Amino acid sequence: LAQTTGPTVSPAATPSAALPRVSPSPMSPTIAPSAVARTRAANHDDLRAAFEQVRKLNDQGKQSAALSILQAARRRHSKSAELHWMLGVLQRTASQMRHAELSFTRAVELDPKHVNARADLAMVLERRGAYAEALSSINRAASLSPNDPGIRADRAIIRYRLGQFDAAVNDVERASKILKDDPDLALNHGLMLLARGKKDDFDGAIKVLRRAQRYAPDSPLVQLAYAQANLAAKRNQAALAAYDRILDKSPKQAWAN
Repeated sequence: LAQTTGPTVSPAATPSAALPRVSPSPMSPTIAPSAVARTRAANHDDLRAAFEQVRKLNDQGKQSAALSILQAARRRHSKSAELHWMLGVLQRTASQMRHAELSFTRAVELDPKHVNARADLAMVLERRGAYAEALSSINRAASLSPNDPGIRADRAIIRYRLGQFDAAVNDVERASKILKDDPDLALNHGLMLLARGKKDDFDGAIKVLRRAQRYAPDSPLVQLAYAQANLAAKRNQAALAAYDRILDKSPKQAWAN
């Protein structure tokens, strides 16, 4: 099953009331910022510059260089949850799943309300089969961002793995109302309906997978799921036609023979 979770931007904090400004008297000394304040400002600028450089390198496909910059920055900014989250994202991209899990975990420890870190940690846990832990993490992310369709789509995958088919279908249907043109989500929706197998689920799967075909007409996975849905619904002619289309495009696919 495919997954997707978009970044969530937290709104900037605003003061509850503006304080009146007090003009200093002519004799008031000028107070320079403390060494601590200067150090904090410099650290913030350094981290922001590192993030910008990492984003540019990542956009250019230079993930290895971006990963090296974040690993170096981690030594200077070990308390930054955002840094650990970004590091985890790049480690996951590089298939360093254990390192990614540790980075996401550290991000959550530093900032328990970091939605992206919790959601990404959940999907890394799902990848290694720790489904109960993954569900706990994604539920926390969902409580922090209840209207995020990507989080619902990811939670649907985890619930599917746990055999919670009704809950999985509910999540994927709610996500699909917003992410209407996502072929992976439509494919997952169809597969979950097939797995649940209730009355009208096979016909529902056919309808959903037809939509997935429009989004990804060349996907053999979508075509195969569509063929299986027709077979489950006892629409044998439609199923055979779907299998024939798969074999026409991919004649060496043994599973379609």
